Amino acid sequence: MNPTPDHPIDTPRIPKPLAKSRISAHASPAMCSGYRIPGDCEEILVARKKYMFSRALADSLTISLSIPQYADGLFELTDRNRMFLRRWLPWLDGTITAEDTRQFLALQVQRFARGEGLHVTIFSDGSMAGVAGFNSLDRTNGIGYVGYWLGEEFTGKGIMTTVVRDLIEVGRRYYSLQKVDIRCATGNSRSRAIPERLGFSHEGTLCRAERVYDPWFDHEVYGLLIDKCEAVRGNR
Repeated sequence: MNPTPDHPIDTPRIPKPLAKSRISAHASPAMCSGYRIPGDCEEILVARKKYMFSRALADSLTISLSIPQYADGLFELTDRNRMFLRRWLPWLDGTITAEDTRQFLALQVQRFARGEGLHVTIFSDGSMAGVAGFNSLDRTNGIGYVGYWLGEEFTGKGIMTTVVRDLIEVGRRYYSLQKVDIRCATGNSRSRAIPERLGFSHEGTLCRAERVYDPWFDHEVYGLLIDKCEAVRGNR
């Protein structure tokens, strides 16, 4: 389960759901005013037009490109689930205010515009539920490294399986990926269930791959060759 911060309060305007898997680019300059992002709105708008802004995955499930305006909501979700998330995610002690989340999201927009990553916010029935995306994109080798997390109240509903399935399609169609990589702590059975459910192959174990506060965790490495993925071929 590779990390990233999120949540809702003063809920920012959520883009209207689109037809399934449709691409949209209806962002306005006002949406990014007040944030110090190099190239600011022009860079963001170009990026959104090239790739995606919002994707409706089901009647009540939407993913949207994460933007700094989501910071208050995403921080509230993070803070509310702090003890639940802390077992597996190492960055919580560095996320103590909404401003921390805002700065993180501004960085993710820059990385998205440069084609280095993709961070999306998950909305379930209009509420922020968690985040997912490509933590990094190896454009040379066509590999995307996926990370995700949900608030505890949104787990067990199939949300993340649906989101990751769509990310595979996004990676194939818009980033020309040939492989998707997911790494989960060995003991994190909920996180491991997602690549296993989607047909990823277990490629091995990395010993002491990540230190989370005090203990070290091994990581299970899962890989999916996109041209052999039934779920993606069915979406073409």
